[in-house]
Amino acid sequence: MDKVTNKDEFVDAINKAYELYYDKIVKDASSVDKASLCKNLGWLSQILQWEKDERMGGILNLHTIDSNELDQSFVEMYKDDDIHYLVENYNKVELDLVAYLDKLSDEDLFENNKRHWTNLVPDTSLYDWIKKYTLDTFV
Repeated sequence: MDKVTNKDEFVDAINKAYELYYDKIVKDASSVDKASLCKNLGWLSQILQWEKDERMGGILNLHTIDSNELDQSFVEMYKDDDIHYLVENYNKVELDLVAYLDKLSDEDLFENNKRHWTNLVPDTSLYDWIKKYTLDTFV
């Protein structure tokens, strides 16, 4: 997918891609990679939590975070949940995400280093993180 140029295009793309992904799950849940869904659900929840913490003035120590360990913790957290339960939770997180994105400026979303926590990977934007766990997954 080409990079979107503004928040409205991004939200639109997330909604459309998720709808197609959701339809795929409804038609054949066995075709969905459960581990990937667990990771995406975990990461989006974590991103929203980091955003909340940073807005509340929290200083996040992200240098100690190992993304592979987080991936595995998300898989472990959701391993006993069935795919439809995970999709229902993902849907809630996606709605929370879209509501949050609606409050952001294009600058906050697309410019690098606007959030302390996004520097876990140098020179990345909030857009880059969210795209990785939404659009890049559903395509």
